[in-house]
Amino acid sequence: MDDTDDDKGQPITQPDGSPLRDKDNAAMTPKPDFAQQPAPNLAPPGMGGIVSRRSNPAPQPQPTQVRDLQIGPSQRSATGFTTDGRIVSMPGYSFVAHLRDTPSSQALYNGRIDQLVLKKDDQIIARYNVGWRVPPRTVTDNMAVHRICTGLDDSLEHAAAKKESAIAVKPGEPLRMESGAYQTDGSLVSMPGYSFVARIEPERSQQGIEGGKITRLDLRKDGATVASFNRGWDKMPKTAEQVEAVHRIRQGFGDVRPTRFQGFDTANSKDHGHSR
Repeated sequence: MDDTDDDKGQPITQPDGSPLRDKDNAAMTPKPDFAQQPAPNLAPPGMGGIVSRRSNPAPQPQPTQVRDLQIGPSQRSATGFTTDGRIVSMPGYSFVAHLRDTPSSQALYNGRIDQLVLKKDDQIIARYNVGWRVPPRTVTDNMAVHRICTGLDDSLEHAAAKKESAIAVKPGEPLRMESGAYQTDGSLVSMPGYSFVARIEPERSQQGIEGGKITRLDLRKDGATVASFNRGWDKMPKTAEQVEAVHRIRQGFGDVRPTRFQGFDTANSKDHGHSR
């Protein structure tokens, strides 16, 4: 063969004359159909088979609703547990509290809360740590502290139940209304100097204190009116002691809901009551 001959040989083609491999076919990217739908695990019993590398997300703890409080998960400590939450009916108010396992004279109201941080719009406005480090300054702040204590600390209710009576009603027939309500007056046995006049409805009412049965209340200290409620607060209690007096009057007339936060889950399960 002549070296100058430009014949490069016979090309190899398909029977129809088309090239054996064209450029498009060579550049094709395979896309298997099973990529999005892997085969099911058909391994015999006792064998691992296909194990997914994806782990199930940890269950998120759900907040607990207790009376007027929405409470987050709790964390155990050596002497009790710590929890946080917010006051549903008082927007902007939140808290972090530590509850002892047993009541203590160093806790709020001689109950179980020995540490409390009260916040308004994420700013600390009151702090208690075996005594007030930053005391609440306004009536609303005092009411917030009281709602936290009565919502979280069931020992306060148990202590009140052990007493003969939180209130002493004046002897004689109370003034009764056609609606079934009645009006009476009395004093607080455990808080000397405090007296009251109250109107109690037969059923709970939206016009009562915190939706309760007491629609009228005049609270007095040494004869002077310190708080007045008549289907709404005309004069709100200003101090923690006055707020406590109102609570004990409601307690004496059975006007406080019994639901209470039961505290840390002491069961064998270690998820602290969170659903799996």
